[in-house]
Amino acid sequence: MRPAVRSRAGRLRCLISAYDARVLDEASDLLAATARSFGARTFGPIPLPVETSTLVVREAGVGVPYKLRLHRRAVDLIDPSSRLVDALVRFSLPAGVSISLKA
Repeated sequence: MRPAVRSRAGRLRCLISAYDARVLDEASDLLAATARSFGARTFGPIPLPVETSTLVVREAGVGVPYKLRLHRRAVDLIDPSSRLVDALVRFSLPAGVSISLKA
């Protein structure tokens, strides 16, 4: 028996990232609500692993390490309309939040 294969046609993935998790959660909830208002089904926001990097700053001859945490969320949109895609391109996000769309 062959496993069922899901088609990825008609699916749009929105990847949202920010350094502040609270602002990211608000932006991802707003994006999902906007998509639902246009009639698209949504999966998410799905929390993705946090990317941590260390930045060493020299202060008074001593290196002081600072940790930067990049929080990410994914929102899958099923059967998005062309109006929804146009609205996502013009979607206003808070400062420090970035979004990328992938088909």
